[in-house]
Amino acid sequence: MSEALSLIFGQLGGFLALTWWLWAFFLLAPLSSSIWRFWRNEHFLRSTNMVLLELLLPRETLKSPRAMEQVLTAIHALRNSPGDIVEQWWDGESPRTFSFEIVSFGGEVHFYVRTFIKTKMLVEAAFYANYPDIEIIEADDYVTRFPGTLKEMNAQNYTMWGSEITLAKESPYPIKTFEDFESPDEEKEYDPISALIEVFAKAKKEEIVAIQFLATPVAIGWQKKWQPLVRTLKESKGAAAAVAKKRASRSWDFSTGILPITEVVVGDSKEDNAIFKSFMRTPGETDTLKAVEENLDRPAFEMIIRVNYFSPRELFYESYAKRGVMGSLNQYAHQSMNSFRAVTKTLVYPAGKPYVKPFIFANTRNNYKKQRLIYDYRHRNIQPENFIGKVVTSSIFDWNFKKQPFEITTKCFATIFHPPTRYVTTTPHIRQVASKKAGPPAGLAIFGDEKEIESYQ
Repeated sequence: MSEALSLIFGQLGGFLALTWWLWAFFLLAPLSSSIWRFWRNEHFLRSTNMVLLELLLPRETLKSPRAMEQVLTAIHALRNSPGDIVEQWWDGESPRTFSFEIVSFGGEVHFYVRTFIKTKMLVEAAFYANYPDIEIIEADDYVTRFPGTLKEMNAQNYTMWGSEITLAKESPYPIKTFEDFESPDEEKEYDPISALIEVFAKAKKEEIVAIQFLATPVAIGWQKKWQPLVRTLKESKGAAAAVAKKRASRSWDFSTGILPITEVVVGDSKEDNAIFKSFMRTPGETDTLKAVEENLDRPAFEMIIRVNYFSPRELFYESYAKRGVMGSLNQYAHQSMNSFRAVTKTLVYPAGKPYVKPFIFANTRNNYKKQRLIYDYRHRNIQPENFIGKVVTSSIFDWNFKKQPFEITTKCFATIFHPPTRYVTTTPHIRQVASKKAGPPAGLAIFGDEKEIESYQ
């Protein structure tokens, strides 16, 4: 027996000795590829020239969030992607990210859009086309008013609360949109962004509260990966199985009268089965399917949402941001669809909480997450797509693997970020246009120069 084992291991050792280079190639090739892609992508993103635009809003905006949906649709069309192997592997080109931000400095609320210098005019044109009374100016990057590091924050006697925000369910399920807040009665009309603005306007002097929406346009056809979910909703397995299990005599109410059913009978054809399953689907399941299909029929962005609240220690009030900001986002919760929630892996507190999993090194883990949240917000960072990038940006106390962006359609995004309408009562706290303008600047390229667009693509 021992001789047989020795022979087997000897042959295996000889085989490995002859083919080690092949196994090394299969191991090192993906690793080298990941390192190269991460390096080139980072070089591409860091070399991109950006500009921060501040939106100065009119004292009374008559446009509904529908106008903002049109703006976002126009911005989505500016998506870039590598056109050939050189752009992909040498230039490291990847889809660029736009940043939409709402910030309160001591109760004064500002709206910002961060874009690329080469698409600045196109972004401005999209806003002016839908909001003629708006004014857009180039602004200094306000993040310099944030503490740059955890050490700097502690030296200034500041503390913070913050988190990344994600959806509670899969992306195809929509949140409440502006249509759900519309009313035929003008006196009952409500702007959903008013709750967030109200919270931001309550910030005390020297406090800073900010929410950041990092939006990367998703390629056309993003809906394909969600087709299995749509098929599942169409099949309505839960309702169909429940009815089929009973197989009892019963009557269903239809618009045309009472339809008696004594036994479940499924047809032989796919059409018969589809009709049968539509009858088995509950009204709630039907509404969900319709809402998901309508949501998937729109352009979408990959989204990362971050919330930061900085305050002097003597003024800090955790519930202000934790319950105020998150409470304002809860209004978008749809009972049977989707809602927002904090990403637990990114949630930071003034001090670590040892009763929160994994219970050990609570302060150390909390400080590492604070540092990451501060850095990621200041640099508008998104999570690297490849393995090496995730490893490099991780630490032993703060792994960067599970945090993933989610897709959000232009309609849903326009609901949570748009110039406040006249129904927002806290407009005096919003930085506004000093006087009404006659219109957008003369000579602004509405559609952009053809060569510029071609070079961008």
